[in-house]
Amino acid sequence: MAVANDPNEVKGTDLTLCLLYVDDQLPIEGMTRFEKLVFLTKEEVLKKGKEEVPEFTFEPDRFGPLAVELYDELDFLKSSGLVSPTPQNGFAITESGKRYFESKVKARISPKIVEKIEQLKERWAKQDLSDLLRYVYQKYPDYTVNSEIRDKILS
Repeated sequence: MAVANDPNEVKGTDLTLCLLYVDDQLPIEGMTRFEKLVFLTKEEVLKKGKEEVPEFTFEPDRFGPLAVELYDELDFLKSSGLVSPTPQNGFAITESGKRYFESKVKARISPKIVEKIEQLKERWAKQDLSDLLRYVYQKYPDYTVNSEIRDKILS
């Protein structure tokens, strides 16, 4: 994955950093939570706002929507020093990541989109993971057809 070169083109990197930057740079704990927040950003912020959707392609998987590109993206951001892992298998934006977001990325994302991403993170980042999963599974059942935990989540 590469950081966007076109100053007007929003990339998955931009949205990943935006999710970590908003809401007072609160880390996102757990890969499952992070993945579902990226999924909801794509479905409920970008698609509804008719914005260009970044390169993450979500498919139904064993635990709901999965975008394998997100794992590569996070590896790239960690190796670039823009994101660091947390002890709870989550992710936090680094000081370098904050500076990069503020100087390069923020101008590529409309303030309205940033605000909606912040609202989404405020709603779901601190919620119980089971509530987040239930919401995703109920609202997006097409992404749960291969899930091994669907019955447990929806019961």
